[in-house]
Amino acid sequence: MVETPTHDSQPTASACLHSLHQQVDSFIESASPQQLDALESFLGAKPVNTHLQDLYDLQQQVASFFLSAPSQQLDALRLFLTTQPVPMSKTTDIIVIPPADEVDIRLGHARRLQHIIREENEQDNWQFTASHLSAILVMPMDILSDVASSDRLLGFFHADIALQLAADLSYECKYLTSNPFFIWSYQPLLSGQIFEVNFDGKDSKEDAEKMKNMVDLQWALIVMVSIAGAADPPELDDSDDDDSNGGAMEVDPGTMYDDGKVQQVSTILAGESVGFPHNHDKWSREDNYESTSQDAGLPFIIDVWSLGTIPVMFAISLDHRKDLKDSWAEVEDRDGVRLSWNVLASTRMEASRLIVPISALLTPIKELNKPLLQYEPVVCKPPCRAVLNPFCNVDVRAKIWICPFCLQRNVLPRHYADISAENVPPEMHGMNTTVEYQLARPAPAPPIFMFVVDTCQEEESLQALKDTLVMSLSLLPPNTLVGLVTFGTNVAVHEIGYTECQKAYVFRGSKDYTAKQVQEMLGLAAAGLRPNIPPQQGRPPPPMGAASRFLLPVQQAEFQITNALEQMRKDPWPVANDRRPLRCTGVAVSVAVGLLETSFQNAGTRIMLFAGGPPTEGPGMVVGPELREPIRSHHDIDRDNVKYFKKALKFYDNLSKRTAHNGHIIDIFAGCLDQVGLLEMKGLANSTGGHIILTDSFTSSQFKQSYIRVFDKDDNDNLLMGFNASLEAITTKELKVTGLIGHAVSLNKKSSCVGETECGIGGTSSWKMCGIDPTSSYGIYFEVANQGGPTPMQQGPQKGMMQFLTYYQHSSGQYHLRVTTVARNLSGPAGDPALAQSFDQEAAAVLMARIAVFKAEVDDGPDVLRWVDRMLIRLCSKFADYRKDDPTSFRLDKNFTLYPQFMFHLRRSQFLQVFNNSPDETAFYRHVLNHEYVGDSLIMIQPTLDSYALDQDGGQPVLLDSASIQPQTVLLLDTFFQILIFHGETMAEWRKAGYQDQEGYENFKAVLDAPKEDARELVQDRFPLPRFIICDAGGSQARFLLSKLNPSTTHATSGGYGGVSQSAQTIFTDDVSLQTFMDHLMKLPFALAMPPKVDPNEVKIIHLRATGGEVGASATLAPKIGPLGLSPKKVGEDIAKATGDWKGLRVTVRLTIQNRQAAVSVVPSASSLVIRALKEPPRDRKKEKNIKHSKSIPLDEIIEIAKTMRAANKSLARELKGSVLEILGTAFSVGCQVDGRSPKDVSDDIKAGNIDIPDE
Repeated sequence: MVETPTHDSQPTASACLHSLHQQVDSFIESASPQQLDALESFLGAKPVNTHLQDLYDLQQQVASFFLSAPSQQLDALRLFLTTQPVPMSKTTDIIVIPPADEVDIRLGHARRLQHIIREENEQDNWQFTASHLSAILVMPMDILSDVASSDRLLGFFHADIALQLAADLSYECKYLTSNPFFIWSYQPLLSGQIFEVNFDGKDSKEDAEKMKNMVDLQWALIVMVSIAGAADPPELDDSDDDDSNGGAMEVDPGTMYDDGKVQQVSTILAGESVGFPHNHDKWSREDNYESTSQDAGLPFIIDVWSLGTIPVMFAISLDHRKDLKDSWAEVEDRDGVRLSWNVLASTRMEASRLIVPISALLTPIKELNKPLLQYEPVVCKPPCRAVLNPFCNVDVRAKIWICPFCLQRNVLPRHYADISAENVPPEMHGMNTTVEYQLARPAPAPPIFMFVVDTCQEEESLQALKDTLVMSLSLLPPNTLVGLVTFGTNVAVHEIGYTECQKAYVFRGSKDYTAKQVQEMLGLAAAGLRPNIPPQQGRPPPPMGAASRFLLPVQQAEFQITNALEQMRKDPWPVANDRRPLRCTGVAVSVAVGLLETSFQNAGTRIMLFAGGPPTEGPGMVVGPELREPIRSHHDIDRDNVKYFKKALKFYDNLSKRTAHNGHIIDIFAGCLDQVGLLEMKGLANSTGGHIILTDSFTSSQFKQSYIRVFDKDDNDNLLMGFNASLEAITTKELKVTGLIGHAVSLNKKSSCVGETECGIGGTSSWKMCGIDPTSSYGIYFEVANQGGPTPMQQGPQKGMMQFLTYYQHSSGQYHLRVTTVARNLSGPAGDPALAQSFDQEAAAVLMARIAVFKAEVDDGPDVLRWVDRMLIRLCSKFADYRKDDPTSFRLDKNFTLYPQFMFHLRRSQFLQVFNNSPDETAFYRHVLNHEYVGDSLIMIQPTLDSYALDQDGGQPVLLDSASIQPQTVLLLDTFFQILIFHGETMAEWRKAGYQDQEGYENFKAVLDAPKEDARELVQDRFPLPRFIICDAGGSQARFLLSKLNPSTTHATSGGYGGVSQSAQTIFTDDVSLQTFMDHLMKLPFALAMPPKVDPNEVKIIHLRATGGEVGASATLAPKIGPLGLSPKKVGEDIAKATGDWKGLRVTVRLTIQNRQAAVSVVPSASSLVIRALKEPPRDRKKEKNIKHSKSIPLDEIIEIAKTMRAANKSLARELKGSVLEILGTAFSVGCQVDGRSPKDVSDDIKAGNIDIPDE
């Protein structure tokens, strides 16, 4: 807690203020008239009002006395009270204003108050000044409990906030010497206690319940304002006598006054009419400052009321939510970071109750307007290696700094010898939480671009691609190395360094080549570039040797490279009408990776693949060459009816691991109406940070402009891309890293920052991204390590910190390090409202969408949707306000109101709904979502819709709802992937009639042109370039709009012909509307509000089918054991351990659950016992299907199996002989033999008596 400001000249008064205050209150309540006269006489030594009307005035005189009396007079008052003993009482009578759940004063907002005060003082009219603020009183609620029948209530806040407010104001305003602060602090009331509240002068339990729902009442904050001794009083406005109540200022006509009497004030604090004191006719309004903002929600208001020179109370209401949202946007602009929670849970239990995990969306190399630091960073000792930042404690005299992450003491380098409190390096400035260093280590080679071009295309498409590639050479830096690989039926590596003629090395398209074979065939094994040897300062780079035959600088060999591109021809291999071209995409990429792996390992390299169709030959093929064989669909994958999918997926995954290990990037540009195998190849781009561009043809402007934007440059003419990048996360002891979701691979770095759980790419604190650009974003997820709360002895709020270190090769040829340090306060005790107020619903929606997409890659679609619904319900159950059994009372705080809407649209989005999308399209959409930052990701989740009409100026945002479609409007839809302009029915008819081209209809033409201009601005910086669509109502392409709208009007909606209202657009769908979704959401939290208590003595038994020795999928276990409070992951591990002897066999498992602990046992079945008796080697059941069990089992083992089944009461036979016959029947169905004979023959011999079965 912040130290309480005190006054040096009054130590006695400050120390005894508590007891003195209680004594005065008790004296006034129970003293006789003679005693009150004596008190009045005593106070007469001070300049106070001599015409007291009632006890209230007397109390105000006492308050005035406290504020200005020296310590001697306070001692005299104490002596007076002790000579006039009266019974002690806690009754007091003060002006109070009711709070609301929208009202709060957070730490640090005192500075905002000062700023407003200073701004107002600069105006000509008299305003409230800091010199009027004379005292802050912090009082417990029990002091006010005896005035429940009064209409004088107060706003309630935590004591440490009041103390922080007092300390900040006293330090900043410098008026402690004239107006000392007295902090009246008592023990806080127990949470949940409450007293009845009276808003209208009548006892009302309903109002008390209302207050109880508003806020957890613990502390009362009273801000005293003394008008006496203030600066020049306001000049009175006598133009209106009705408003000049006793010399008051002219007031805002929006406030409520009548004949100079303050009757009711509609206050923003509670949204209720609040009565002021009974003697309100003596009150005048000295000042009113009110600044309203529709965007901010609640305004900021200061009401100052006075009775002559008597000090009174006023309330401060700060709606800081807009400020917080603005500050989060400022942090994103400054640091490239958005957090789901901007106050961190202090305990693991509290973090688990937040539902949305503590996570950050990081854009590591977001463009900054800060200078590049031209020196090496100062790092902490190993193993920490954190970088010096503004949150470090620095001893400028001893030149020592303490790392906030590991608390180690480090010595500053010698070149920091001149630092002082006024002269600190840039990385230690408070606002420089993100800095970038240019490291001394240069890159081993200039940027490398390898073009891998598909020649199995139509001549028109191939020619357009060649023209685009030739044009892009002019966009590359002069020292950039460029190579060319073409492929069709075979793969050709072009030796562009050979100038005599066109020369290429050809590889067979049906064969998989290792890196060593590629080296030998290209002649690179003996004389390749020595990797990882950087050029020396002032010397030319090391020779490339044999690699220079295939990769040449653009500046040196632009003619050869251009000639090689222009000489490309369509693949000459003949293609029958009923067959696809033979296309060996997998081999081509493998050869390109092998070539660069040999000579340019860990050098900045981009392999740019241009695919014109699906691979149909060699490793990595996704479909056969015959057209009658369709390419796989989502339905085929779900049914496991895919012939090439698993092999191709494994091939490309292994290739992507090799590429990422080398630090190289693979971009995929698809130009085909059919699928190109993007689902199988997505790992090539996802693991290396490459781009994926999906277009219909290489002739389209969408491909050309998207491809050109890859080579965008900054102000210094450097490419806006980074190479060979890596990211490391460092945290304080309160936090642990659970994983990352984005385009990266794990570096398997185990450190103290790694958490126990995993989310995404987990088990490490460092990742390799290879390719990175200013918009590349990564979701990083954390868990709280603290089992207990923050240490109470530490002064001030404790912080949790995280630092992100991004190393990458800049396109200029130097390595850079971007350091971003984030610090956030830890929450207070359980139920701290600061947690809810720090929720960033936009960042949280994007981070949860990434988790959902990550789950969708491995789990079934319905399971992912259920997970999204479950998380939303639990979040609303935790943070919504509602009354039991009353769904209409459901309310969400402003920080949460949009989150359910985001989840509604996420459920319907192309990221989770695969219907009507090909597997390639789904892979493309998910790839882009995992690349973009918050703003663009939200557009993908919930598109924006603007409306244009004749009666409005420009576009106006409208609801993403079918009701927004009107005949006389034009709509502009932005889904990020498409920009669509939709003309209403009437607008389309007018446009077709040509009114826009006629004189006098300029306004109609402007309405048609306005969305086009706005669309042009939207696509200006968009990557990849969205598809641009113009359509009319009733047109075929209007389906793109209808599929995104909330179906508030469907064929099932009542009203109009066929049950449909004629005034709104009808959407024929079975999807629920947003209103229906919200109605169900408001009902579901009630089912979770009071979970049943677990009986520790209750025993439950659950039977499951599992595969022996394997950990079952959590999605399969969770529905059955999740409601019992068990961890699916742990239970799956226990099952795998208990069934180790049954590896690969399907067995029945019994879970005996008691007090949230599960004991696992195997329930034997006849078939599993028979198959285990065969002693066959373990098989991979996913790879091997239709396994035949042809071995033989001795009859003795059959008898033992029968005894086991009888012992388990799983045999229906009366005798062992009958049980043996049952097992023989099972053996026959399995397909094995018994003693080398058919089980049927053995069974016949037993029945005939030829084989004797012994008794038990």
